[in-house]
Amino acid sequence: MAEHGEHVNWKKLTEAQQTLIDNWGSWDGKKINEFWVQQIGGAQLLLPMHVLQEYIQPNRPLYPCPKFADEYVLARQAFEWAPLGSSVGVCRGELGGAACWGGLR
Repeated sequence: MAEHGEHVNWKKLTEAQQTLIDNWGSWDGKKINEFWVQQIGGAQLLLPMHVLQEYIQPNRPLYPCPKFADEYVLARQAFEWAPLGSSVGVCRGELGGAACWGGLR
């Protein structure tokens, strides 16, 4: 829908994820944690709510990429998104389920 402009920009998130991948072996745990929370969590905070809801879908992993055109029930679970980018970032594994990574204070 070009007439409405860009709805979401994935560039900040994908660049932050690539930076983490590129530096994983050379950064210590503290640096990885800080980067995950501040850069990846901060980029996640800019995503639309329907994208954030995908992180916590209990029965659908993000890999391989889901077929979003398929009909499914969107599990709207309560999740505290407010600390994204300040004290947590959300991670999601191949088996499904979301977790907060961080705890910076």
